[in-house]
Amino acid sequence: MARAVYHFLPVPINSDDPATANQVAELVAAGRHAEAAALAETAGQPRQAAEIYERIWDFARAGAAAELAGDLPRALENAVRARDEPRIQALIAALDGDRDDGVRRSAREALVRQRRFADAAPLAERAGELAAAIDYYQRAGRDLDAARLLEDTGRDLDAGRLLERLIDLGAGADAAEAHLRLGRILARRMSWEPAARHLQEAVEHDATRALARRLLITVLAALGLRDAARDVLAAARHDDDTLPAD
Repeated sequence: MARAVYHFLPVPINSDDPATANQVAELVAAGRHAEAAALAETAGQPRQAAEIYERIWDFARAGAAAELAGDLPRALENAVRARDEPRIQALIAALDGDRDDGVRRSAREALVRQRRFADAAPLAERAGELAAAIDYYQRAGRDLDAARLLEDTGRDLDAGRLLERLIDLGAGADAAEAHLRLGRILARRMSWEPAARHLQEAVEHDATRALARRLLITVLAALGLRDAARDVLAAARHDDDTLPAD
């Protein structure tokens, strides 16, 4: 696999001490970047140190320096480059609690640049940027989450198409959940017969059985199939005796 190429701007040499700034500049000019970065850190210039570490692909140290400088989005991007999964998740948690929308947006953009769509999507969702979240969820292959947001925003047709695609892809928990959600959408739109078919599929799986039965009772009653609705209710009450008898 070809190695990714990063392009860096010239390193700005900053320090309150001109002598230290000159030393850092000389070390960079001599190609002694690790020494230059360490000196910048010692001189209280972690942002500059991060920039120098990035030039030599020392992303772990670059991330630590960026975090010390308070630049969490940059720290996150370097943690991704360093493949430091525990640090990535810790920084995402810290950024998720950050009250500065600009910082969170920068973090999300950093994740997208690194193709970490599954991590970027929840950040976008919690920021209320749902169109972006839907896009990222789909890029991450998390179609159930994308369908959930489509349904929540009233885009039933788009959600339905996505759920149908999941069903077509095969069986399993995702397909069962897709049957349940599609049945719910169809029931809400009073398309009773197809809703019943999907809900009956969802009833066959443990994870979706309880909710699918509850919805199916209503759908069967709407179709005039009272005896079938009573049978489903009886089965549901066998698992949950808090349900009413009728």
